[in-house]
Parts: sequence; structure tokens; C-alpha cells
Amino acid sequence: VSNYASPVSRKKQRRRVRSVRSVLLSKKRLRKGRRFARRNASLLKSVSDAYQVDVADLLAMLNAESNFGAVRGSFVAMDVFVSQIAYLKAAERAAHSAGHYGKKGALPRAKNIPRIERRRKYAVKNISALLRYAKKFKQDPRSFKGSWAGAIGLTQFMPASLQWAKDGNQDGRVDLDTIPDAVASTANYLVQHGYVRGDRNARRKDRKSTRLNSSHTVISYAV
Repeated sequence: VSNYASPVSRKKQRRRVRSVRSVLLSKKRLRKGRRFARRNASLLKSVSDAYQVDVADLLAMLNAESNFGAVRGSFVAMDVFVSQIAYLKAAERAAHSAGHYGKKGALPRAKNIPRIERRRKYAVKNISALLRYAKKFKQDPRSFKGSWAGAIGLTQFMPASLQWAKDGNQDGRVDLDTIPDAVASTANYLVQHGYVRGDRNARRKDRKSTRLNSSHTVISYAV
């Protein structure tokens, strides 16, 4: 919760994005990307053809979001969102008392408080989506684990984005911890948010899909 409440959280997030570029482009990731692409070549081609999304871009998302499924997070997603609703305001007040607004790069309090309120409303939206998803597929709502932000699956979907998730292996359910569902869901999400195959500018239309640009180089060598 304190990560979101701090007025310097955006600065920290931007610094973190810059710091992981070397990891995404490392030789180790290149090798892993090649292996993943070879093992899942048929699936990747099928989804690419169906949604008109480059294989390189699908792999870039898997690379950036979960290291091809290796790192998905261990936080209970439902608890993450409940905590945001319950404690974000208190965390902001604590940050104010601790002098965080005087730090370099801090947002003014007049801008940070509305940002936090938007985050609390988004947490409600995520809880609602997660409950509907759990009911539909007869799962315990607290069984979903993911990042500290509440994102789940191989490509770290926020629950509020589950409306764009797809059943990639046609087994009658959507499980973003499986490769077929994660890949199909990611392709559909990108297209629904302005992705156009081969258009670099279109990649940037959606906040999440901008991550393609930071790791696309890795995957260009992987396929």
C-alpha cells in the first residue's frame, strides 16, 4: 500500500522500468526466449494469425511481465485490493507526516490525493471483476495469486482487464496461468486497445502495451 501512497511512487516506478531493461535484454533472457519460442511455436503462430499480433510482441509481453512464466508473484490478489481500499488514505497521511512531499520528484499533495482516490476506486473495480471471474469458473476468490499490485497470470492481467481474457486451449475455462490462455488473452487485449500489427506508434496507445517497446529487441532475436 505504501508503494502507491507515496508521492514519489511514480518516480520510483519510472526508475525501476529503466533499471530492468538490461535484464530484459540480457543473454540469459535471449536464450530463454529462444527456447520458449521453439517449444510453443505452433501455438504462437496460431494466435498470431488469428489476432494479427506479431509473435515477437507476444513473447515480449511474456518476457517483460513474468520472465516467461517464471515470476508471477505470491501475493493474494484479493487481499491486495482490500488493503488498498482500507489503508491507502492512512498510508498517504503517514507519508505526509514523514515529510515525503518534500522529497525530490514528489507529486504535490493536491495531485497525489486524487490519484490515491482513483486507485481506491480501481481496487473496487478489480475486486468486482475477480469475484465475477471466480464465480463463473467456480474458484475460490482468494486462490488467485500475483504481483504486489494484484496482477495475475503469465502476462500479469489486472482483474479489471479480465473482460478481454480468452480461452486459448478451448477447454471451457480461462486460466491465465496456462500458456494458451495467457497468449490468446494477451493478443486480444492488445488488439482491443489499439494494437496494429507492424505499427510502432499503435503499440504506444495503451499503457500496458508500451512495455512491448522495452523488450521487443529481445524477442526479435528469439524467434
